Amino acid sequence: MDRYMPVWDFSTPSMGLQELGLPDLYEPEHNEVQDALCVFNMPTMPTLLDTSGPVADAEAFQKATARHRARRSLSMEQKQVSNREHQRRFRERSKARSQAIEAQLATTAKELQELKSRHHQLEVLLEQAHQSSQNQLFPPTSDAEEYASHRHKFRDIDTSALLSISVQGRRSSLTCDEVRTMSTEQFSALWTAYIHELGQCLLNLDADKDGHVAGRLLLLSVEGLRLVGRRLLHNPAAHKALITANMVQGLPTLLHLDTNFYTNLVALLDLSGEQVSDLMHLRRLYFTKRALLALQRKALVHSMASYDSQLGHPSDNCTAAAEVAARLKDNAFEDTTVLYRIARAVWVGILSSKQLALIFVHAYPYMPVLESILDHIAAREGYPVHEEVIASAHSDPMTAAWRDFDEYAMYIHTNMFSEERAVYVPLSRHLAPC
Repeated sequence: MDRYMPVWDFSTPSMGLQELGLPDLYEPEHNEVQDALCVFNMPTMPTLLDTSGPVADAEAFQKATARHRARRSLSMEQKQVSNREHQRRFRERSKARSQAIEAQLATTAKELQELKSRHHQLEVLLEQAHQSSQNQLFPPTSDAEEYASHRHKFRDIDTSALLSISVQGRRSSLTCDEVRTMSTEQFSALWTAYIHELGQCLLNLDADKDGHVAGRLLLLSVEGLRLVGRRLLHNPAAHKALITANMVQGLPTLLHLDTNFYTNLVALLDLSGEQVSDLMHLRRLYFTKRALLALQRKALVHSMASYDSQLGHPSDNCTAAAEVAARLKDNAFEDTTVLYRIARAVWVGILSSKQLALIFVHAYPYMPVLESILDHIAAREGYPVHEEVIASAHSDPMTAAWRDFDEYAMYIHTNMFSEERAVYVPLSRHLAPC
């Protein structure tokens, strides 16, 4: 086994590279790598004995790292500045686009309101022309035709053939006969739909920036008034049933809006001094005119009694009775139109669309009564009670004031859907309150 083991002699020193015939790479005169690098003018590699090489590389690395960090920090700052600038420009462009869209929307809404107002005016003119041609061919033979025959005397009466309905997400129309013949339950259901949408408009009115809610409020309030007004003129008995009915059930009720309600309502309206003055002037016109019409009716009834006391020829009595009956019918119609015209001047002219909506919504499920509202305003502001106004009607019939009111009523009639109608329209535009 020993013969296969190599024999190492550790007593003699190991042989160097020179003794083995190999060059010493660590000696300068035999460093072929360095000689080769010198041929190509490249920096020589440091020898293992040169300790300055690694230190210099570390310092260079640190400097390069510092320069890289500085460049990176500067690049990030520049990028942040650029990002902020881009964001600022984006916000400016977005704001400009938003402002342009809002301006276009406001312009479109204004044009729409003008078109609606013009459409209503054309409807009025068309209905007047149609009714004029019909009356030339055929004399009035029914209540509806007789109502239309009075238009020459009251030019501001709404005689449109169709009434627009814009509730429950759709737009439709009703004829005059449909409005006149609707049952109390049917009209109550329609009025309830209007009240719900008016209430929603009031809730969203403060946040209305583009005027869409205000325009909707105006449209709904005017449409509702036209329905009630047309029912008053064509079917006074049905109108009387409305103001004594509960709109939820659509049935007559013994309950009604009491004094406390009207007192709180007047406080809620927050009327200006000019509005109060105009309302009291219209109140005086209303009670004065109705008092004069009542005196006229008494005189007509008395004349009928005088005919009955004389046994003249039957044909004479028949003619006289027919004449008195016709004059009594005209008197009753004019009495109804006084309420219609004054009420529309109050609701559509003196009160704003917001104030009108507040009255309708808070009065629901009942209908507000104009006389009660005016009397409570008079009591609050110290004006005479209506009995005193009625008593002075014979001595001061206010004839000139009624002529001035005709102009104001006509203005309200032709501008019912205009944006100006949404706010207070003073009487001073067409007349000076007495």
